Amino acid sequence: MQTKYIEIQNYIEELIAKGENGYILPTEKELSVKFNVSHMTVRKVYEYFEKEGLLYRKKGKGTFIRKINFIKKDLHFFFLIPDYDNYQTNPIYTEIFNGIFKKLSIYNIKGHFSNFCEPFYSILKEIKKNECDAIISVTPEKIHFKFLEELSDRGYKVFAINRIIKNYNINYISADHIQDSYRLTKELIKRGIKKIGFIGLWEGHEFSKYRLKGYEKALNEEKIKLDTNLIVNLPLYFKKELITEKTINLIIRNDVESIICVGCSLLSYILKGIREIGLKIPIDIEVATFDKILDDIEEKKYIHEVIQPLEKIGEYAIESALKIIKGEIGKIEMVIPSKIIMKKKQNEE
Repeated sequence: MQTKYIEIQNYIEELIAKGENGYILPTEKELSVKFNVSHMTVRKVYEYFEKEGLLYRKKGKGTFIRKINFIKKDLHFFFLIPDYDNYQTNPIYTEIFNGIFKKLSIYNIKGHFSNFCEPFYSILKEIKKNECDAIISVTPEKIHFKFLEELSDRGYKVFAINRIIKNYNINYISADHIQDSYRLTKELIKRGIKKIGFIGLWEGHEFSKYRLKGYEKALNEEKIKLDTNLIVNLPLYFKKELITEKTINLIIRNDVESIICVGCSLLSYILKGIREIGLKIPIDIEVATFDKILDDIEEKKYIHEVIQPLEKIGEYAIESALKIIKGEIGKIEMVIPSKIIMKKKQNEE
């Protein structure tokens, strides 16, 4: 029944997103017939959206969409994107913005977008001009934190998406990078693997740093000595060929049984290195990666995946911003677990 509840919830959410204020929604009886569920299940879905302020009921008349803003006539959110030129084609950004745009539509919020490369006062001018109520930064790096805190110090409600930001006056909603990596490493150890390589980005990179912490935490808990030779931190600037070279060296010099890839942008170059020395996945070595694997990767069915809840993170960012604007909560520091998919070995199929 839980699956039906979610199915009905998604259906109503879509109607609200597409409908206008005052639009009448299907009756409980119509929905119970459509989804073959009890009236009580439908009622619980409607009660959820009523509590969210997205619909209202009139006795004897029906249930209606409510599209009003809570603070002023129009709400404006400002989005800062590090890779602005490519965000519409980047699969990570695509998923995050699917969630963001869904909620912007539901709540009638106007979005404004800018590149992080713009000068601070140019961005501030745009924020003031559009009377923005919240500033949401998508995947900022550490170099951006002071920038965001300056905006926060000026009284703006500032949020970071998919970054865990401690010791700054910045709200954040993120995948649980430490715990996700910890759980993944534990799963590999359960399979009898002890020599696990880790290929990440430069040491100061935010999610790479936290995923390394999770990897180290799992090894320590299992009383496996941390071998720094098994950890590869790429430099800040590098050619893609370096990933392949580092992969080959990691395997040949350390005889690793598995490699954790910190992100799918590195995966194809890691796989190239594995192929170049004649190894097969998963017969000779196992590979695990964060993010969804593209369909054109021939070894996809054997590579373990950590699927981040990116669309949900985008949705929660908008909902959390609204709650802070309404004064319902003071600060948000939210981490959401990812889904780990461990693939079967060939002899297990």
